[in-house]
Amino acid sequence: MNLTTQSGIQKLMTKYEAFRKTLPYKSSEIEMSENCTGHHILDSKNCQVCFDTTDTEDSKYLQYSVGQDKNDQDCSYLVDSTISYENMSVVHSTHCLFNDVIRRECENLYYCDNCFTSSNCFGCIGLRNKSYCILNRQYTKEEYESLLPKIIAHMTSSKERGEFFPVTLSPFAYNETMANEYFPLNKGEAIQR
Repeated sequence: MNLTTQSGIQKLMTKYEAFRKTLPYKSSEIEMSENCTGHHILDSKNCQVCFDTTDTEDSKYLQYSVGQDKNDQDCSYLVDSTISYENMSVVHSTHCLFNDVIRRECENLYYCDNCFTSSNCFGCIGLRNKSYCILNRQYTKEEYESLLPKIIAHMTSSKERGEFFPVTLSPFAYNETMANEYFPLNKGEAIQR
């Protein structure tokens, strides 16, 4: 085996792939679970297209969820969370939609990032122990409940509501992400998309 050159490595990889295709492959590992599809699922129920999931119920399209997760969809990295939708990294929280990095008993957060032990917040970043905030500005409960439907109505009419943060807000270029590892693009293709 010549592993000192790129062509030698490529030759070995081609040979390995051909050999691998001759062996049986387990399509999924689902243990002690009911009505689930995906891979690496344990002690779960009614989970569809979920991966690396443990103790989760009534959820879809999850990647890495552990511990009493229920009614979640389109999320990655959940721990003890319920009613989560299009989130990344939510821990011990309830009813959180379109967020990134939410921790410790958060509730009713929408479009927030790096918030901890907070509730009833919209479009906030880096809050701790706060409630009834919009864009990091504190409101009374009544003001918040009056303003939020107006903001949601505007976002709905402009078609901004209902999706995770747009790619234009990403702090990383395409070639700096894991996506580039699996779906490589040259600079021109990445900029075009």
